[in-house]
Amino acid sequence: MDVVTLGIAAAQAKKKYARRGDQYRSITQREPSLVSTVHPSPPTVYTYPQASNPIANPVSWYPQAGGIELLGCIPSVPNGTTYPTTNVINGKTADAEKMAWGPGFTLFGNQVAIRWRSAVVNAYQHVEVDGRLLTLDPVLPVGPDGQPFAVTANTYYVTVLTFAQVGAYRIKFLGRRWGIRDVLVAPTGAIAPLNEKRLKVACVTASFGAGGAGVNSELDGWPWGFGRALGVDIAQASIPGSGLLASVPYGDPSRTVPLFQYYPDALALELAGNDLDSFTPQQIADALTAYLALLNTSLPGVPVVVFGMPPRNAAFSSNATLKAAAPILRAAAMAAPNVIGYHDYVDTDSTVTTYTAGASYAVGAKALYLGSVVTCRVPVASAPAVLDSAYWSYASHYTGTGVALDKTVATVATTSGSATITTASGALNDNDLGATVTGAGIPAGTTLVSRTNATTAVLSAAATATASGVSAVFSKLKGDGNRDVLVFADGTHPTVLGQKGLAMLYARDFRADLVGIGLGA
Repeated sequence: MDVVTLGIAAAQAKKKYARRGDQYRSITQREPSLVSTVHPSPPTVYTYPQASNPIANPVSWYPQAGGIELLGCIPSVPNGTTYPTTNVINGKTADAEKMAWGPGFTLFGNQVAIRWRSAVVNAYQHVEVDGRLLTLDPVLPVGPDGQPFAVTANTYYVTVLTFAQVGAYRIKFLGRRWGIRDVLVAPTGAIAPLNEKRLKVACVTASFGAGGAGVNSELDGWPWGFGRALGVDIAQASIPGSGLLASVPYGDPSRTVPLFQYYPDALALELAGNDLDSFTPQQIADALTAYLALLNTSLPGVPVVVFGMPPRNAAFSSNATLKAAAPILRAAAMAAPNVIGYHDYVDTDSTVTTYTAGASYAVGAKALYLGSVVTCRVPVASAPAVLDSAYWSYASHYTGTGVALDKTVATVATTSGSATITTASGALNDNDLGATVTGAGIPAGTTLVSRTNATTAVLSAAATATASGVSAVFSKLKGDGNRDVLVFADGTHPTVLGQKGLAMLYARDFRADLVGIGLGA
């Protein structure tokens, strides 16, 4: 595409999205940042059983009464009732968007209480006052004795914020999988809307956006860090196990109807590796085309930034299916008129060979080192056992380096002269691909190269003995939370630190895409 064509395209895009220009400026004129310090004069925050509310003769304010804004969701339940505990964006209680959400309001006074009910015992909370977090990370409720505790599921509680002085305080109170009954203030106090003109960004994702397997789950998901980094409000539309075609698809009416009601100013769409489990690259690309067309029709003037599938294991960068899917998905996304950017942070190359000590490499040669594709930038005559970063560059954002995590399967059967192994335990999964396998009758340096199903796999070398009940150890490296987000114990999802890194990565490129087409300039 020549310079003139690019200039015309940019001018058309700027005109198309001009109606939100002032709001886009709030993103494009600030650098994304998650650097934060806690509030210098925080209120006390204690949680009580509902019957022990310390505020005398409180006045109830309900979410639809006008004084309260619901952050991260759509108000859809009448006054006086508890909002759904698993989901608010579509009011479902099963297969629902897993999100963190809560009330936002301005308090006039010095004491306020939020009455709520949790569906889970890990009722983590994250509170912000006047734009400053009270704690850097989400925390469990704290009782009046100052001790954190796990709540009883489906039971009402009251969390009370008490400030040292009467004043006006902007409060945002987020929780996970909970329901909000109302906000309570003393008769001498009052609440009002936050009245913040902030961009609304919907984050459509699967389990990565829902926080994966982290204990804080939805509160740790990258969408909330992404929102804080950019200074925007977000809707966390995430269902673990889903995708364009998998589980409850992105385009399912149960997800799209409330999303269209929310009507975001922009949309961040994260593709999901779940689709690779059962569908071909072309099927996924066709689904992406259809979904983007639906967004373009139902949300005219809303720009979309697409993020490629995040890595689900240390061997994802050499996944052959992803290798085939990556260019097709990119082409499908960039062909859509509402897409302003596409970012894939995994360099997929299924043809590269494993980095080998003693081997020689020419400039431009690629190798697979600890799960990451690396590119030689200085000739290497005899490669050392440990890769020297002065001679190589990482071909993707994710490195695959980090903490070793071993898995032992005690029921492996081997056959002399065969590379196929079996286990009656059914414990083999895709996270084991690329793992080093050790055990009786298995040659040193052997790796698991393919998996037929949960009970059968193929090794890189044939076994030297026939035996059953072999105790085999599958060793694999996980990420370090910095350049690779795959650090949680399940080997698939980011840790809290990894989620923050992912949030900043997405925020940086999301902002750049808006600036790139002249929005907010």
